[in-house]
Amino acid sequence: MDPNLAASQHEFNNSYQYSTLGKDHEIRLLKLWATPISNQPQYNFDLIHTTIHQAPAYEALSYVWGPGLRNQALILDGGSTLYITENLERAISVVSRHCSTGYIWIDQICIDQDNVLERNEQVKNMGQIYGCCLQVLVWLGSIDLPHCDAVDWVCRIANEAAVEMRDPTMELQTLLVGDVVMKNGEAVLYQEDEQLALWQFYKEFGCAWFSRGWVFQEIVLPSRSKFILSSGSVSLRGLHWICEAIRKNEEEEVIPVGIDDVILESGGGMNMVPKMYQSWEKRHNPMHGSSHAVQSFEDFISYVVPHIKTSNPRDCIYAFLGLNDDPFVRIQPDYRYSTEEVFASATNAIIQGSQRLDILDILCRQGDGDGVRPFFRRSPSWVPDFRADEHLTRFLKSTASILPSEHGRMYPHAGACDLAVLITHGRVLDRIHCRIEPRVAPGHYDGNHFDFLQMVNLAGLAWEASSRNYPKPTKDSVFAAVLAQGHFKMDIARSLFAKAQEGNVNIPDLLSSVVNHLLYGDQERLELRTPNQTITESSRTLLKEALDAIKFAAQKRFLYVTVEGRLALGCTLEVNDYICLLHGCSNPVALRAAGSGKFHVQETCFLEDWMDPWTRNKVDWKEDEASEFVLI
Repeated sequence: MDPNLAASQHEFNNSYQYSTLGKDHEIRLLKLWATPISNQPQYNFDLIHTTIHQAPAYEALSYVWGPGLRNQALILDGGSTLYITENLERAISVVSRHCSTGYIWIDQICIDQDNVLERNEQVKNMGQIYGCCLQVLVWLGSIDLPHCDAVDWVCRIANEAAVEMRDPTMELQTLLVGDVVMKNGEAVLYQEDEQLALWQFYKEFGCAWFSRGWVFQEIVLPSRSKFILSSGSVSLRGLHWICEAIRKNEEEEVIPVGIDDVILESGGGMNMVPKMYQSWEKRHNPMHGSSHAVQSFEDFISYVVPHIKTSNPRDCIYAFLGLNDDPFVRIQPDYRYSTEEVFASATNAIIQGSQRLDILDILCRQGDGDGVRPFFRRSPSWVPDFRADEHLTRFLKSTASILPSEHGRMYPHAGACDLAVLITHGRVLDRIHCRIEPRVAPGHYDGNHFDFLQMVNLAGLAWEASSRNYPKPTKDSVFAAVLAQGHFKMDIARSLFAKAQEGNVNIPDLLSSVVNHLLYGDQERLELRTPNQTITESSRTLLKEALDAIKFAAQKRFLYVTVEGRLALGCTLEVNDYICLLHGCSNPVALRAAGSGKFHVQETCFLEDWMDPWTRNKVDWKEDEASEFVLI
């Protein structure tokens, strides 16, 4: 081991004393230089102060902290000692050889971890720190893997293809699973799984690094990256191509027998690399990246946070601040907050910065509404718990702007907000009168029961007991409701609704012929109302498409009838819940009275003919004529 990285668990008398950082984007960098000793260089270290914009060319390290105990000594030039974690000690011994600039930024060393105020300030600068580095060096961790020439070969091919902007997938597919590699000009046959490139990459993808929260911005913000593997190194683009080749082999079932254990362990990396690469491409090569619109910050964290881990739970928000490109959304890191207060503070900043309430569309998370009813959301009810997965298909956001535009104008959210209370404005549109049992979606819940005609009949009975100020539900209107009149953020649902509107085939009539939609593993069977009824192949195909659209779009949701006789669709709604349109929100929101004139937010929901009323000029009140709602 490098003498300057020797463990020294008890001698704390000469500990390095951090001096205060200035306010003007000042940072520290670890300077390192090698002194040749025999055939192995010995590295020397020192800490320097500079600013982000005046710093010498430097690299940044991305790694896993591991256990938080800092009991390993890093001896600095001059004799003072920095105490670091065991994982970082191992990382430095490896990445020092890959540092081409002589300077490296490492969070654990370059931030005084015992100074909360400095940590708050430096976390705000993390985006710029990683964005300005020459490249990020990624150390996945200590993996006990033998050297594998095939891995090094795969990395070289992937890196060359990344530079040449060509697709090497087919070439990599062969190299990954072939047990023959060239060594010293001769073909060498490997019999052991651990000498297969594919086996080793599965092991690498199983590393804890891929589930760590901070790594997303650490890999996406720099223009260059270098993943240091047990055999060889590869860029993010190269790793993306390797991932693609592995997926192709899996699809084509070209996988050696007996490596199921490492395949199961590899899910984290195999899932995260494509997400990282897509985000990186959008940021650095927008002409080559995905054509999809850039995600809002709340959409991004809602999608990613449930799948990552952080040593400090507050970092499930703070770890992504560098990826927030909205200058109006200013989330201030504060490690004095509890995790729940961090969520509330972030939600507050998103609402006030955007002047919109569309973040309410991601309130429903895994498990909401599945247990004992009625389901009450914990206060503050308007704050999503980003740690849990979303479990509802979202509605489309309005294209209307808070400023007058060709797509119409949405009244902006203009109320006050703190960590506990959100004051909003809008109007009550209706109230819930009755819930139709069971849930809408076939194939997933309530014993796979799906009887569309029964749903229509029950909705008609509920309508009879309403104020009947709206037309009675029909097969067409119920079908439109379970697809949110084409307002689901899912192509299959919008496409099917559009087909029904064309009128060439009566899809509601087709659905009326189904009593049950039964799933047995990969086997699927339709149980028809008339046992001997025959359906043409084209009608069966369309029916299958309709059931799939309803299953994926309306899953977890119930159909409701309102006091006025409208149809509604939601997950956690109960009788007497208010359905309102709030200024700054694209679609209706369900509120539940909490006493003393205050309300809990349940979710955004479908209300017949009231989806995205802003672009359809359906709002018939002036901005200053709205009611006030106090949400807790």
